[in-house]
Amino acid sequence: MTRHIQYSVVVPVYNEELVIHETYQRLKEVMDQTKENYELLFVNDGSKDHSIEILR
Repeated sequence: MTRHIQYSVVVPVYNEELVIHETYQRLKEVMDQTKENYELLFVNDGSKDHSIEILR
């Protein structure tokens, strides 16, 4: 059975290496409460810090 995504959350990231992990954790906690299928999409917007490495 195919799981259909009900929600897509797109998070633009620009030099956010210090908060990416916490942002992910908080979003995941909230979305898990919905009991719906979802995806979290973090989009690097040309960060000059280590954001891209953290996102990988």
